[in-house]
Amino acid sequence: MDVVSQNILLIQKDSELAGVVQSALLKPGDRAFEVEWVRSCSEGLEQLARRGKQDKDKAAGIAGVLVDLFLSDSDGIETFDRLFRAAPQIPILVLSASQHERTAKLAVRKGAQDYFLIDRFDDYMLPKTLGCMLDRSAYGEALFDEKERVQVTLNSIGDAVVSTDISGHVTYLNGVAESMTGWSRDQAAGHMLDEVFSIIDATTREPVASAMMLAISSTAPLPAPRLPK
Repeated sequence: MDVVSQNILLIQKDSELAGVVQSALLKPGDRAFEVEWVRSCSEGLEQLARRGKQDKDKAAGIAGVLVDLFLSDSDGIETFDRLFRAAPQIPILVLSASQHERTAKLAVRKGAQDYFLIDRFDDYMLPKTLGCMLDRSAYGEALFDEKERVQVTLNSIGDAVVSTDISGHVTYLNGVAESMTGWSRDQAAGHMLDEVFSIIDATTREPVASAMMLAISSTAPLPAPRLPK
């Protein structure tokens, strides 16, 4: 089976280091990469604007970014911020020297997928790290798309739909349930079901416990096993 190449944008001011990275990624292996190298943050932003996300055109789009945060026209966490604002949907792997590891970790906290210490360079581990990053990103996108499809389906149902966790705290309301209860999805999240959705007896006009809350309250934990004496 043919291996589909994934387009990687490499942003690195040092030509020698850029050559080493390109060599590692272009070696035959389990994955195939096409690497486009630019020297500055501004050039990287131009490429992101021009080529965009891979999903739009798998033959031309960018699957991931490898970036040294210390460039001629941008320095430190500012580099990451500029790239992330331009293309938050494209996964970023930070290439970092050991003395800049703190900055690389900050970039991860702000949204980078991972970082790779370039002074511990390994031409086997770099493609593996990059491949894992792309897989995690693709898996996350698939989960998001699936969640979106489920929510569209639930919102198209004519009946009210409410979901809770095992303790009875509301986790989701569809549009009909929002209209019926007067609670928005965000407002209801974390509240107990009987607080959000009250059932009233048609004859007595007294509140009635919901079947779900009765089931939750009647579920007792299993007794701990007793060891023989």
